Amino acid sequence: MTRGYDPGNFFDTLTAGGLEQRWGFLVIKRSQAMSDFETDLKKVTKAVEKQIADTQKKVGDVTLQAQDEFTKIVQEMSQTVMSRARAEIELCAKLTTRLSEARSFPDVVSAYQEWFNKVMVARSEDTRQFMTNWQKLMTEGTRLLSNSGSIWPTGR
Repeated sequence: MTRGYDPGNFFDTLTAGGLEQRWGFLVIKRSQAMSDFETDLKKVTKAVEKQIADTQKKVGDVTLQAQDEFTKIVQEMSQTVMSRARAEIELCAKLTTRLSEARSFPDVVSAYQEWFNKVMVARSEDTRQFMTNWQKLMTEGTRLLSNSGSIWPTGR
């Protein structure tokens, strides 16, 4: 790039054409190598912008997939919790009925023992279901994270 002095009007506007730029009294002449460099830079910039756009689309797709999978798992967990809550209410209602029908202390103890056994079985099932759901979440998260590696450019 060479610069020369041009005694033209200082307030001339910037004009770009060919290999010369003029701004006021300053004339900037660009070499052909600079023009080739700018052309190559534009090509590379467009390629990088396209790669970024593709990567953003892939990230968006993976994110949507992850949201869908996690939503399904959470809905399943929510349904399980609600069914357990209904079962708990029914179990307590049965205990109340049995206690109101009890005529002796052994009847009360028997009602509580039966209720306690059912509660312990339910808690065991709750724990098993919780661990199953947790394992689903972890498995899905691991799968999505391992697949997300394929969306990033390799640098080649």
